Amino acid sequence: MTTKNESTMDESSNANIIIPLESITTVLSFLPCNEMLRCCNVCKRWKEAISNIQAIHLDLRQADNSDQRLKAATASFSNLRYIEILIRNDREVDPCLLRNFLSRHAKIRYFRMCGDYIDSDVALKPLEDASDVVHLEFEYTRFCYMDSLVQLLQDKAHLKVLRLRNVQFIANHGYPDLHLSDVRFFCSFSCPGSGDCQILSRCIGKLNKVEELILDGCAIRYFDAESMFSGMANLRSLEICNPTEETMVAIARYCPCLQRLKISDCSEISLAGVIRVLRSCPVSDLTLKNGIRRNRWYDCKRELYQASETLANVVVVGAVVGY
Repeated sequence: MTTKNESTMDESSNANIIIPLESITTVLSFLPCNEMLRCCNVCKRWKEAISNIQAIHLDLRQADNSDQRLKAATASFSNLRYIEILIRNDREVDPCLLRNFLSRHAKIRYFRMCGDYIDSDVALKPLEDASDVVHLEFEYTRFCYMDSLVQLLQDKAHLKVLRLRNVQFIANHGYPDLHLSDVRFFCSFSCPGSGDCQILSRCIGKLNKVEELILDGCAIRYFDAESMFSGMANLRSLEICNPTEETMVAIARYCPCLQRLKISDCSEISLAGVIRVLRSCPVSDLTLKNGIRRNRWYDCKRELYQASETLANVVVVGAVVGY
């Protein structure tokens, strides 16, 4: 039977148990970002634990106090490696605040930004110095100039995943002296033109470690296929739009490890071009959308399987009938 003194000693010893800081950090890392920020006010130890968190999902799309949230995140986190930001242009998030937030995390390895934010040229400037990054993803992000994206991709020797989905640039270059803050009132944005695509293709071609590349929304037919794919011997997954026969030749020649291929808008290529890639690369997952030139969809799929020993899954959508 436990005596009163023994019970008191047990309670006293339990009260003196100190939970390791790493354990507190692990538990708090499962909270939403806004809850993490609130936890900073609990005590100094929790604040220190929050500062050691390495991954956050920062949603700035609906918060009316986006700037205040960014300031709090800048003050609270100092060791982030994985950052995901959801943002909307009509929230008018101060790009300088976003830049200051990112500048604290030079060792970032994963970065994703989704939203039609037009001040990316200023806000994402610190990513130019993020030499350890292995994953970069931009979806519906708007840059004023192609040079801003090119500079961001420089010296990324460790980059393995690059996803550019519907990235847009200024379509109207009639205002060369226009201040960035006035862009939204005078200029429209569109997918990169042929000149910008040539610049971007040479830049991407230097990323020799890339294993996954997504260029969704960019007409790949404007890219310099030789310059872009000649250094991509490690490429395993590729998503592109509107390629040409020259594009397919370059993929077959320079991408011996390619396992997954998805093509949207196949109107400029033939079935023979796709088969050329299948015979040169160990593709196991193939998706062709809109415009593959073949008389019958069934025959198309059958020939694709016959051309490859590694092909396990084929999806053909919107084949041209009676070509």
